[in-house]
Amino acid sequence: TAYNDSKALLMAIGCEVPPPNLFEDTSLCTDVATAGFCNSDCGMPAPPNCAPGARDFGSCEPTVRGLCNSIETSRRTCHAIKDEVVARVDAYDAIDVPALPCRTESDAPFAKAAYAQMKYENAYIDWVNALNEATQVCTVGHALYVHNLALFESHYAMVVSTTNDLKRMCADEGAFDGEIPEDDDGNTTNSFAHTEKFDMSAAIEDAEEGFYEPAKHHHMGRKLVWWNQLCDPTIDAMEALARSLEVETPQLMCFAESCKHKKAAEDEAFDTLVKAHNKFAIVFAKYVDNVHEFNKLVTKKDTALAQTISAFESFHPVQTEMSRAYDVDFTKFDRFDTGADKGLCGLSTCQAEQLCQVSLHNRFETFVDTETCTAIPFDAHSHACHPPPSPPPPPPSPASPPSP
Repeated sequence: TAYNDSKALLMAIGCEVPPPNLFEDTSLCTDVATAGFCNSDCGMPAPPNCAPGARDFGSCEPTVRGLCNSIETSRRTCHAIKDEVVARVDAYDAIDVPALPCRTESDAPFAKAAYAQMKYENAYIDWVNALNEATQVCTVGHALYVHNLALFESHYAMVVSTTNDLKRMCADEGAFDGEIPEDDDGNTTNSFAHTEKFDMSAAIEDAEEGFYEPAKHHHMGRKLVWWNQLCDPTIDAMEALARSLEVETPQLMCFAESCKHKKAAEDEAFDTLVKAHNKFAIVFAKYVDNVHEFNKLVTKKDTALAQTISAFESFHPVQTEMSRAYDVDFTKFDRFDTGADKGLCGLSTCQAEQLCQVSLHNRFETFVDTETCTAIPFDAHSHACHPPPSPPPPPPSPASPPSP
């Protein structure tokens, strides 16, 4: 991961916005205008007297039992859909979405990844600076080395040879008492032709005659003193010149030492950069995993929310329809339960009288014993209506004369 991509990579990873942890905290349930949507109560209590054996409704028992069965069907249908809604709500609430990994608190994964990214970027900048400094010093030092090497190859050998020859000539004249280097043949004589000894004093005298008028009292001692004054400074200057042409000059050694230190600093900065990169890579990978897991949970939570809303949307029409049927049946049952119908099984008084008259007319033998002209005993649960009261018994017949 390049340092200049690290910040972009970090910023490209984002957290999805999670819905509320509890369904009851969603806007559908908290807004006054839509709060009723979250109501999953069927609101259909079972009438206590609908329980078998709770109350004897007489001849109206079959009608009442039918109403109670209808009431129970409405209740069960509503509660079956309600159970699905409750299960969806429980499933939604059970999905636990943790705290946002993208938050900026110091203990958050994002904060840790951002800190590692900052350290990585700073380490890169430090390494670039160290590399540039080392490159500059080492490049200049290398250029100086190449320059000195060229000078060395072109001039050093000739300057040293000339200096050695000068030392030998001065020694021959007695003006140099230092170490005389050997020539290629192992001799300590100068490098000129050996057939004729070089006379430095004569050479200097010839040179003086070409420029100056000879002195009247010319003496060799004066010439030797002059030459003594010339030899040492000349040899020193030639040796200094030779040293300046050496490859490993003090200036070059200074650059070499600086290059060594700068390279060591660059190595240390690069090692720090590698460690910072590895640290960032580890923390960033962990942050990415945390964000992906978080976003998966948010997606799962959003899916559960959509399923819960869909369950409520399916529940409400059923709840409305079953509530309407329940209200109709309960109203009818309540009339029997409170005695408002007075045993007329839901019929008006006029309807009950007409029904009894028709029934009595069509099934007279069912209610009256025609032979004795008396009412037939009957089971109140087997008849829709009560028979009319029995007629009074016939008056007693007059006394008959006693039999003979």
